[in-house]
Amino acid sequence: MDVKAEITDALVKNAKGMYDCLIGFITALIRKRFRWVVCQLDVLQNCLNIKAPRLALKSLPTTLDETYAKALLSIREEHRDAIRVLQWLVFSAVPLRINEIAEILIAKPEPDSKVDIEERLFNADDILKYCGTLVTTQEPSYQELVGNKSGEANTSRELRLAHFSVQEYLVSQHIVDRCPQHNIRETDAHLSIAGTYLTYLFNFADSCPLPVDIFENYPLAGYAAQYWAEHARKTGPDMRPRDLDRRVVRFLDHKQLCTNWIHLYDPDAN
Repeated sequence: MDVKAEITDALVKNAKGMYDCLIGFITALIRKRFRWVVCQLDVLQNCLNIKAPRLALKSLPTTLDETYAKALLSIREEHRDAIRVLQWLVFSAVPLRINEIAEILIAKPEPDSKVDIEERLFNADDILKYCGTLVTTQEPSYQELVGNKSGEANTSRELRLAHFSVQEYLVSQHIVDRCPQHNIRETDAHLSIAGTYLTYLFNFADSCPLPVDIFENYPLAGYAAQYWAEHARKTGPDMRPRDLDRRVVRFLDHKQLCTNWIHLYDPDAN
């Protein structure tokens, strides 16, 4: 049997096994079965000689849960912000384009963080390398902010989770059992997103007036202004740490910051 036939045989047998075990969920399972095959093909395409795929076939994960756990555990240390990217893809108020979500790398959510331009990717598309097979791109489905008056359309593609089963896994008990360090909890996600947005906006504390090219140079600015408060509220008063409350008070007490906030997003004008 040649290598191509071996790969086809292994993938079909394993995928059918998944189908037979959960026949009561036919529609969802068919989608998951194909998703499992796609994930394995993504791994096998990196095999560069005849022996490599044969070795890989012997250790294929048998379920999607195992596949996603393996993908998460293989995230490299220098790509540790991948979990933040996944948090945003699961809980962001709106879908974001690649060049927008890549900006979270320069703004950390911690209270004392400052925007660090040197952490910005040379090529925003490289954010795809952080999450591998867990993400994909598509044409934008969400209209650009009315507040973006730059006159230039944002042609960047939208970053999305690769499949509905990815989100199911990221917020499930299954991930807690296999790789709890990558579990995405809703409160933590909203806290991280709100903190990142505030760090981003504090970067403009001394900007008077705001740069005319702010949306080109800081593509997340409009969304930060529009959605930071929503994510802060979703952390819940009982779960929200005092650090976030103090940052919000500092933000609202800062006259120039509030002025810039309204210039970036005026709810009465949209």
